[in-house]
Amino acid sequence: MIWETANLIQPEGKRLLSGIERRGLFILAVFLVASGFFRSFWLSSSLAMGGVISMFNFWGLRTIIEKALNTRPRFLLALFIKFLLLLGVLFLLIVYANVHKVAFAVGLSVAFISITWEGFKGHRKANGEG
Repeated sequence: MIWETANLIQPEGKRLLSGIERRGLFILAVFLVASGFFRSFWLSSSLAMGGVISMFNFWGLRTIIEKALNTRPRFLLALFIKFLLLLGVLFLLIVYANVHKVAFAVGLSVAFISITWEGFKGHRKANGEG
């Protein structure tokens, strides 16, 4: 698995990941503007929290993977610690903070939507459609 990540460090892979991050922030901004129509700070802030956590998680994974090639044991430990921190933050926000569950889930999906978008874009390029 670690050997497969080597292409992420190449310039093309870095551009791809940067594009996913930029698109994710753009999608989050569009969602936040759209949430303004509901005139609910609770909904908008829950959406923002989910989106920020999602994009921060993506950035954290990218950073850990880029440093992973030379440090496999530390990579696995860093990944495990990041995962536990993410679970802890999600647990605290869902159980103890009064977040809007649906808006929070939509915010958490921002990175997934961005990655899927990039996948469709790459598929279209490969098939000569776009």
